Amino acid sequence: MFFGEVSLSGAIRPVAQSAARLKEAQKLGFARAFLPEPARGEASSDSALTLSGIGGLADLVADIAQRGKRPAARPELNAVSGGAATPPAKRAQF
Repeated sequence: MFFGEVSLSGAIRPVAQSAARLKEAQKLGFARAFLPEPARGEASSDSALTLSGIGGLADLVADIAQRGKRPAARPELNAVSGGAATPPAKRAQF
């Protein structure tokens, strides 16, 4: 789960109700939360979520890059339809 306000400079700013957002994320089954670095102080220590503080977009991109490559594009995705999945064509059986 990600939350925060992105400034024009790329900094991630805190938003209201950080503790409530984290509590709700935990109830919904999220295991990890990315939040603005200053908001980590509001997070409850008894939270089962793994918290990652993000100072800016560069930090976020670096973290995502460390996790590995994106999965290969699926052939059934149609670029013309904006990436919407299209069912594979079926051949008529006679």
